[in-house]
Amino acid sequence: MKQTKPTLILTALLVGTFTVGIATRAHIKPAPNSDIGFHGRVDRTSVMQGGDNHVRVELVMNAPDSASVIATDQPTDLVVVLDKSGSMSGEKIQYAHAAVRELISRLRDQDRFALVAFSHESQVQIPLEYATSERRREWLQRVNQIAAGGGTYMHPALAEATRIVEAERGQSRIPRIVMISDGLTSGEPQDLYTQARRAIPGEFTISAVGIGSDFNETLMSALADHGTGNFYYLEDVSALSWVFNSEFETARETVATGVTVEIKPDSGIEVVDAAGYPLERSAGKVLFRPGTLYSGQERRVWVTLRVNGNATETVDLGEFFLGFNRDGAAHRLVVDDLPKIAWVKTQEEYVSSIDRESWEEGVATEGWFGLRQRVAEMVKGGQKAEAMDEIDTFYRENAALNAPMQSKKVDERLDEAQELKATVAEAFVGDDTADKQNKLGKSLYSTGLEGRRVGDRKK
Repeated sequence: MKQTKPTLILTALLVGTFTVGIATRAHIKPAPNSDIGFHGRVDRTSVMQGGDNHVRVELVMNAPDSASVIATDQPTDLVVVLDKSGSMSGEKIQYAHAAVRELISRLRDQDRFALVAFSHESQVQIPLEYATSERRREWLQRVNQIAAGGGTYMHPALAEATRIVEAERGQSRIPRIVMISDGLTSGEPQDLYTQARRAIPGEFTISAVGIGSDFNETLMSALADHGTGNFYYLEDVSALSWVFNSEFETARETVATGVTVEIKPDSGIEVVDAAGYPLERSAGKVLFRPGTLYSGQERRVWVTLRVNGNATETVDLGEFFLGFNRDGAAHRLVVDDLPKIAWVKTQEEYVSSIDRESWEEGVATEGWFGLRQRVAEMVKGGQKAEAMDEIDTFYRENAALNAPMQSKKVDERLDEAQELKATVAEAFVGDDTADKQNKLGKSLYSTGLEGRRVGDRKK
């Protein structure tokens, strides 16, 4: 994400007084011998006939932060896949050299490291080996010899990195692949996604780093999602060293792998979205994979549901399961007693069913950052009017509900929405509009993605 400091940041119609806020937090059923936490809450307990019928459920996953977790500090296998195409020449490749050298200097004897470089073809510059002091000295020299030139063909490089991890996987080791590219790849994106999904049964992660103004952020973020890793957008390539070290330290503190959220919605409930993660639908259930959990991490994911039909009775949302592997054993947690959702006919009944704290947090995170991602796509597509309409809709709907809610946090987002309109308008004025729209689109998309993935990676 775009760097602003040492962390990466991959930016009233109703009147009257209503009774607001009800018990919306669900019971937790822990798995035996598991100290991973999993719970959920809803932002409302009714939908109004004639509305959008949406209900948001916040799922929270907690990993323990204890001396015993960190003491088990597992050795890491880190494979870096580096774009060395012609557009990486100059400052970019120099920063990449420096970042990889810094990473090598942080390796321990029990860690292993490999480097795959690619342009129009791929080459294993450093095979996966233990990071002895002798090897580290050799690698520092080899990294400096990587020169930029040629086209960009990502799929064979990712396939090679995956092969290395799968062939060399050792017991009690945490493997991780970091893909770095600044250009558009040849070949079909679906081939990349299929390759990245090999990380799921292999229980490793693939993170993606997009560099410069010409990379495809939609492809790179989807690559990370399918590989259950992180996505970073770097305007300043000097931040590469931060990315490497963040990924490395996160791998060392991994607590749970193979993390999967499974939703079994009740009849009439449709899963619309889960913070933008790819949804896998089959046999009446929906899956998404938010990535590994590391020591002390708390992941928060808003799931958007739609209540279909025009019922008069209350509706069950269904069951939410968290599956993961830890210490060689599979675990499963469940949230299965979320409040039922009622159908109501009046605005007063609807507003009185909203939990103020949950609703404002949902608007300020999932609502606001989801808007930024949608607007990003419109801006990049030159769709100014559509982007403005999308912002206006967000403002109008949330301003109406915030009249009785009186949330300062939502008021701030509404002010930011007005500022966003001005920013979008500016991107369509002047002689360099294409460049401004491209940069704004990338910034909105990456900050939107990160904002929706609370606790997505180690800060």
